[in-house]
Amino acid sequence: MCEVKERRLSLHDRQHEQSAHYSRLGLNRGVGMEAISNALYAAGLGTFSEDDDMFSEHLVLLGALSRGAGEPKEILEVGTYDGRTALILSHLFPSATITTIDLPPNDPVYGASYEVARSKEFVTRRNEYLGRNQRVKFVEINSLGLTRKQETRAYDLIWVDGDHDFPTVGIDLANAVRLLRPGGYLLCDDVVTAKPSRSTTYLSDAAHRTLTALWRADLIEQPTYIYKRLGKRHQHPRKFVAITTTRVASRAT
Repeated sequence: MCEVKERRLSLHDRQHEQSAHYSRLGLNRGVGMEAISNALYAAGLGTFSEDDDMFSEHLVLLGALSRGAGEPKEILEVGTYDGRTALILSHLFPSATITTIDLPPNDPVYGASYEVARSKEFVTRRNEYLGRNQRVKFVEINSLGLTRKQETRAYDLIWVDGDHDFPTVGIDLANAVRLLRPGGYLLCDDVVTAKPSRSTTYLSDAAHRTLTALWRADLIEQPTYIYKRLGKRHQHPRKFVAITTTRVASRAT
């Protein structure tokens, strides 16, 4: 797999390159933007802007998938945060059950995660978003617990947006491959291709290295990386959203 190199491009060039990535996936970015705009309006969440810390190109990509990837019935989100993405998913995929998981309050990692976002007001607001659609199922569980969870169903789409450093993101991505149906979509947020001087929960090349290993092991198709955000102020370090599918058959067959 070729490394994605940091390049200084104009906004116009980044938009052109982004649209080309969508086209190679058989998707249309303009259609995705229209779909996410409609979903945000229906959900009462305003308009799309990448200056909102929780709104990035992953929403446009999910919008494009909602118009060109069949009708997913089971979707898993790893990392609920404020609940808005789960709510948006319920509007983009009206036939799907959205299962979203996040840490329970008694988990040792809980208090250190999201920093100030564990306030009572934050949790109340998150629960209000999650409660707006009955097809959204919130489960308080450490994502590592999925390792021993015996699922009786296969997911059609999994969105991984939890801890982005080793070992958690590596385990989350491996579990996603295990839990997806053959040909199911795997998306991962905050992928960094160049090893940072110091890895953190939010800045690490761990997802990139894990996705590369899964691809080389013939478990997923070669991932496509799209820009997480296109604006100039988001260039350093450049982050990507990865999208791939689980392999239907081995390349050796």
